[in-house]
Amino acid sequence: MAEQIYRDNLIVTGNTSTTGTTMHITLVTISVPLTLLGPLALWRRLKHDKEWRGHDKYSLVTFAAMLVMGSGDAFVIGGPNAGIVERLTLAIAMQWNLVMAVKLIRTLSNQREDDEKTDT
Repeated sequence: MAEQIYRDNLIVTGNTSTTGTTMHITLVTISVPLTLLGPLALWRRLKHDKEWRGHDKYSLVTFAAMLVMGSGDAFVIGGPNAGIVERLTLAIAMQWNLVMAVKLIRTLSNQREDDEKTDT
């Protein structure tokens, strides 16, 4: 744990000379835009699908919340609240993934039941 705290301090102070901090910054640079684009892309697709009604707006609101919290991360870097703000931002993305996964599982199980009824 002390190693992680030390590495985080190196990132905050701008010392990116170690392999760990360079990898951290590289992966964050790749993953943050992709994480933000997920709900936005699905919002555009789901707004035309009647079966997913409501989840389109939910995806748009989730995108906005992640954008606001992610922007807020920039203002608390190095401060005492940096960890909690970062974790809340990640929690928003994870709960969106969970909600969408549950909806997908329910949709697929309903389709399977409908297919079985039409086959018999």
